[in-house]
Amino acid sequence: MPMWVWALSSGLIEHEGRDVVIALKTKQAIRNVIAKALKNLTFLRSRGIIDEHEGIELNKVLLMKIKALNHFPMAIPPPTPDKYLHNIIWMENKDVLIEFFKERTKLAYFDYGDVICREGEMPQGIYLIISGMASLHSSSPTFGIDSSLKPDKGSKTMFTEYCTSGDVLGELSCLLKREMEYTAVCETTLQAFFISLEDLYEGFDVFWPSLEYKIWLKLALNTASQYFESSLADEDLRFQKCVMLNHAYVETLSSYNEMTIDNVAMKFVIIVFGSVIDSKTEEPYLAPCIIPKTCEQIQGTADVSKLLVIQASEPAKSDGNTNVVAGH
Repeated sequence: MPMWVWALSSGLIEHEGRDVVIALKTKQAIRNVIAKALKNLTFLRSRGIIDEHEGIELNKVLLMKIKALNHFPMAIPPPTPDKYLHNIIWMENKDVLIEFFKERTKLAYFDYGDVICREGEMPQGIYLIISGMASLHSSSPTFGIDSSLKPDKGSKTMFTEYCTSGDVLGELSCLLKREMEYTAVCETTLQAFFISLEDLYEGFDVFWPSLEYKIWLKLALNTASQYFESSLADEDLRFQKCVMLNHAYVETLSSYNEMTIDNVAMKFVIIVFGSVIDSKTEEPYLAPCIIPKTCEQIQGTADVSKLLVIQASEPAKSDGNTNVVAGH
């Protein structure tokens, strides 16, 4: 069969019988994984890393899994938003949010090697990965800091991380309406639910201000946990606890606005996005950074700066406001 006929036929099948295509691609992906495992097992046995008896038993298990693929379903129905939107933590499994977004969610399909989004391009929306894996390639994250202020401004280091089922792409860029800071490439066939930028901002309007705030809280907690894990080892920074008990909350500082730090009530103040200075000494602090206890007041020096405040104790639920005043 000529290649163009095969391509056309595949395209028609994919368009008309998506549930069949999902089953075929899933079956092939499983077969590829098992084949790679068999190859690795052969290598490990040849080097004596796995002894002969263990090697034979493992080989049997893998061959049984290949045989089991003969009973793999011929069709797998596409997933529905109802089943997966609760995985977005800032939706908090609330019916009102899930109902709002499920009508505005589209199912997107990507093949191995497809680019979901590119560094430097404006975001189209957010992607909730349902199945598959993508690699994220980026230069050093900016954290909202002008490159001229960075001590490593000449660095060309590239970063790679991986995301899979349950991960969300594009949140920060959508919040800021700024260019993507990474390129996402599919390492396998991948399915994701897509919420457009317009629909996301419609949600911000309908659920103002809580929805946008909770996305910032999720990102702030992730940044703090990633960069200051040892310092925060004794802190319970689960998203739901922070929302319900106000154990940790996000403050926003615009350029030249000031914020007083109460070092008795505030156990940690962490700048997770943007930059500030100590109002007294003018010492700069660039995200991500824990503001030292010697600092009593800070002033924003970026267009927008976000600070994660971790309470010294667990106060009654409040609106999370601190003493933020306009600069003179």
